[in-house]
Amino acid sequence: MYKVLVADDHAIVRAGISYLVNQQAGFEVVDETASGTDTYMRIERGDIDIVIMDLSMPPGESGLITTERIHDKFPDVKIIILSMHEDQEYINKAMHNGAMSYIW
Repeated sequence: MYKVLVADDHAIVRAGISYLVNQQAGFEVVDETASGTDTYMRIERGDIDIVIMDLSMPPGESGLITTERIHDKFPDVKIIILSMHEDQEYINKAMHNGAMSYIW
């Protein structure tokens, strides 16, 4: 069973993504966070295999920085970026910082 963390500053988005992920065999959302800082702190506690994360989660650090921090310290955690930003610069930076995929 893959343990998933959903990180987005909008509660309705977190709820929707969590619902969809929990419908998939072998995947379970074990927690949700609303900021980059909270996301990193939750991953530090352990038992997260995959994080589905927005790039824009004010206040605090951007998802790009959070992605890099997670990838550097927890390289086994797979990072999926789910964002409204379709600019190639965001995609390139997210992938460079350690994201496995980028969905917009």
